[in-house]
Amino acid sequence: MNIRYEGKEGREVVHTLNNTALATSRAMVAIVENNQQKDGTVLIPKVLQKYMGGKKVLKKV
Repeated sequence: MNIRYEGKEGREVVHTLNNTALATSRAMVAIVENNQQKDGTVLIPKVLQKYMGGKKVLKKV
């Protein structure tokens, strides 16, 4: 995000807390809601599969 502010020493970087740019819990719910299949499985979007070890589907074990 590259957020900065004017401090005593000039421009300084702003330190943010978790989920400042994106509400992670809400994003996860949206992914599940939009990709859940009738059998209860959830298709993982292609752009996220690399972060899931190549897994393409979430299903109950």
